[in-house]
Amino acid sequence: MGEELRIAKAASVESNNMWKAAGKPRQGPIYEKRKRCRSVYRQLLREEEKREKISYSNDLHEALLRKNGKMFWNRWQAKFESPMPCSQVHGCVDDSVIMNKAVDHFRQSYSCNNKSRAEALFDQFNRSRSAYVGDLLSASHAVDSELVSKVVFDLHQGKAPDIVGLTGEHLQYCHPSILVGPTFDQTISNDNS
Repeated sequence: MGEELRIAKAASVESNNMWKAAGKPRQGPIYEKRKRCRSVYRQLLREEEKREKISYSNDLHEALLRKNGKMFWNRWQAKFESPMPCSQVHGCVDDSVIMNKAVDHFRQSYSCNNKSRAEALFDQFNRSRSAYVGDLLSASHAVDSELVSKVVFDLHQGKAPDIVGLTGEHLQYCHPSILVGPTFDQTISNDNS
């Protein structure tokens, strides 16, 4: 923070304290001074943010022009990556325990509410599939873990979560074992046998 910004902040804090001590008037010289000091401070903050953004963008640009990958990624990490990564989830620090808890949570969240209805729907799907007219369905048409991974990778970010709070980002950044479950591959192999 520059000296000018520090002075403006101190003036803004001092004028705000004086305004509070005077009973927070809505007009008069104390109110006007507070308003002016806050305005100056906010304007300097905006200018500082612009300078910082331009400087940062220039640093990244220079690193790219020089083809200096290490410098580019150091600058990138300094700006966009959290210095304190998450080290625990619900009190757990062991990766495998965290992963198993996530798998259990989403397995429960996405399991069928009515097992007999789910089986009836699956049977209906199999019957309609057996009556399919057209190109033969082969293993290349099957839903497998590779297809699921590709679809998840292509999900748009920033979309609303589903009914249990799961977003596309959860799937994109989750442990691979959550996406590569036995359900798809085993269903297809059991179906073809």
